Amino acid sequence: MIWIKNQEYSDNNDNRNNQEYSDNDNNQDDQETGNFKNISTIMIFTWITKHMIGRNAYKDLIKILKNEDFNLQDIPNNIQTLKEQNKYLPLYKIRKNIVNINKEKVLSNSQFTKIAYSISILDHISTILKNTQISPLLYFGPGIENDQKSEFWHEKIW
Repeated sequence: MIWIKNQEYSDNNDNRNNQEYSDNDNNQDDQETGNFKNISTIMIFTWITKHMIGRNAYKDLIKILKNEDFNLQDIPNNIQTLKEQNKYLPLYKIRKNIVNINKEKVLSNSQFTKIAYSISILDHISTILKNTQISPLLYFGPGIENDQKSEFWHEKIW
């Protein structure tokens, strides 16, 4: 448990840092904040150091926190609540396949099988067609004639 500026910062799961600080001494106040601007900076620094948060993860966190739609009151206090939301996401099943490799086209000390991951193209197309926001915008007719051909469907129909 750490006391900083009459506020408690603690993590019940971490018993390594059982130091207590108080702002009774004037010198200690300068040592506590050091080059930190405020209590929030100290708390976030302590968190990223303790959990070894990387630069990209920290950038993502800052984007989330500074988003105008982010509301701190909406965050559940229990991480298990967040993990349970996973079952409501429209995720594809990922299949694991073992692929044989042609022995004549690899070195003799190479592996002759590799693992490949795939999703069902039928599941993917079905999900797109069920999406009410984009399904009205899809084109299901014959090829499109276009003078400047930049897409596959701009070509002549066979």
